[in-house]
Amino acid sequence: MPLRSTGGRRPFCEVRAILEAVPEFDARVNCIKHFKQIEVLDGAGAGSRFEALSHDARRGHGLAPSLWIYDELAQVQTRELLDALQHGMGKQPHSLGIVISTQAPDDQHALSELIDDGLAGLDLALYVQLHAAPPDADPMDPRVWRACNPALGKFLSAKDFAEQARRAARIPAAMSAFRNLRLDQRVHSEDHLIGKDDWLACGGEVDPDALRGQPVERGEVLCWAWMPDGRLAELQHSDRTPYRVWRDQGYLETTHGRAIDKLAVALRLAEISSRYNLQSVGFDEWRFADLQKILVDEDIRLPLQAMRQGFKTMGPCVDALESALVDHKLNHGNNPLMTWCASNVVAVTDPAGAIGSY
Repeated sequence: MPLRSTGGRRPFCEVRAILEAVPEFDARVNCIKHFKQIEVLDGAGAGSRFEALSHDARRGHGLAPSLWIYDELAQVQTRELLDALQHGMGKQPHSLGIVISTQAPDDQHALSELIDDGLAGLDLALYVQLHAAPPDADPMDPRVWRACNPALGKFLSAKDFAEQARRAARIPAAMSAFRNLRLDQRVHSEDHLIGKDDWLACGGEVDPDALRGQPVERGEVLCWAWMPDGRLAELQHSDRTPYRVWRDQGYLETTHGRAIDKLAVALRLAEISSRYNLQSVGFDEWRFADLQKILVDEDIRLPLQAMRQGFKTMGPCVDALESALVDHKLNHGNNPLMTWCASNVVAVTDPAGAIGSY
């Protein structure tokens, strides 16, 4: 039966070293170093093959592994190889897949979905052994280090670990990396504007029909988003985001072709304007002329208000958004696309202290 490991040279070298250390094993296998393959030639398991794969998803299609081991899944940008390996398991009886990794930084990553499904009992075929510090744990407490690092003091140097902790205490950016890579917490390495807890606390239901014909003053948030259908698969792959799922669920609207159809967007804005009492429609002046011409040609009248991308104009808006979130005065309805966007917002401060975002 074929065995597969993703990660390239290191897993292959480890397996080869184990086999070469046991003469009985070494005599029964053929090791092809150039292709990182090991084949069992005779005896029990004859025909079985071990192969170290790169993260190239094309190599994973058509496989039928009895065992696969995925190393550091959190560092992979797409889930294509994981999906290929999981689907291939159905071709073998009693197949097993193993993932060994620190946590990914966000909830949308394939590894995070596996962990959450396993811990919630949503997939009985998943077993999760998670060594992670609780979100409210003191990252400088050696007891926390030991609790989420069983290898500490064994093959993980306690001295180096302590030095990394001291560096994290001095440098905020290093703290995020320390929490993710050493405490196995699901955190980003950048200074994100919107805290996860604050965002989730604003996730009550929103009734779009109840908002028709009136200005939205109670903090309800409705979201419309567009993407060209011709690039959906490409962008889903590069952004590591389930755009197809969101489209099918109605959270994402697609336009024909590989570029955004501005006419389709303009007509949709007209429909939204006729349904809701829009007070203002902010727009970035950069390359707005194309859409503006369509609005004029189609006689679509919107309460347009220029909103340049910069600290001077964006700072007050960012401050207002942050206050509304902290005070739980927003209600976004747990829109998954909006939640993903919120998780990607990074705060940037100019020398005068004004906050912008990207």
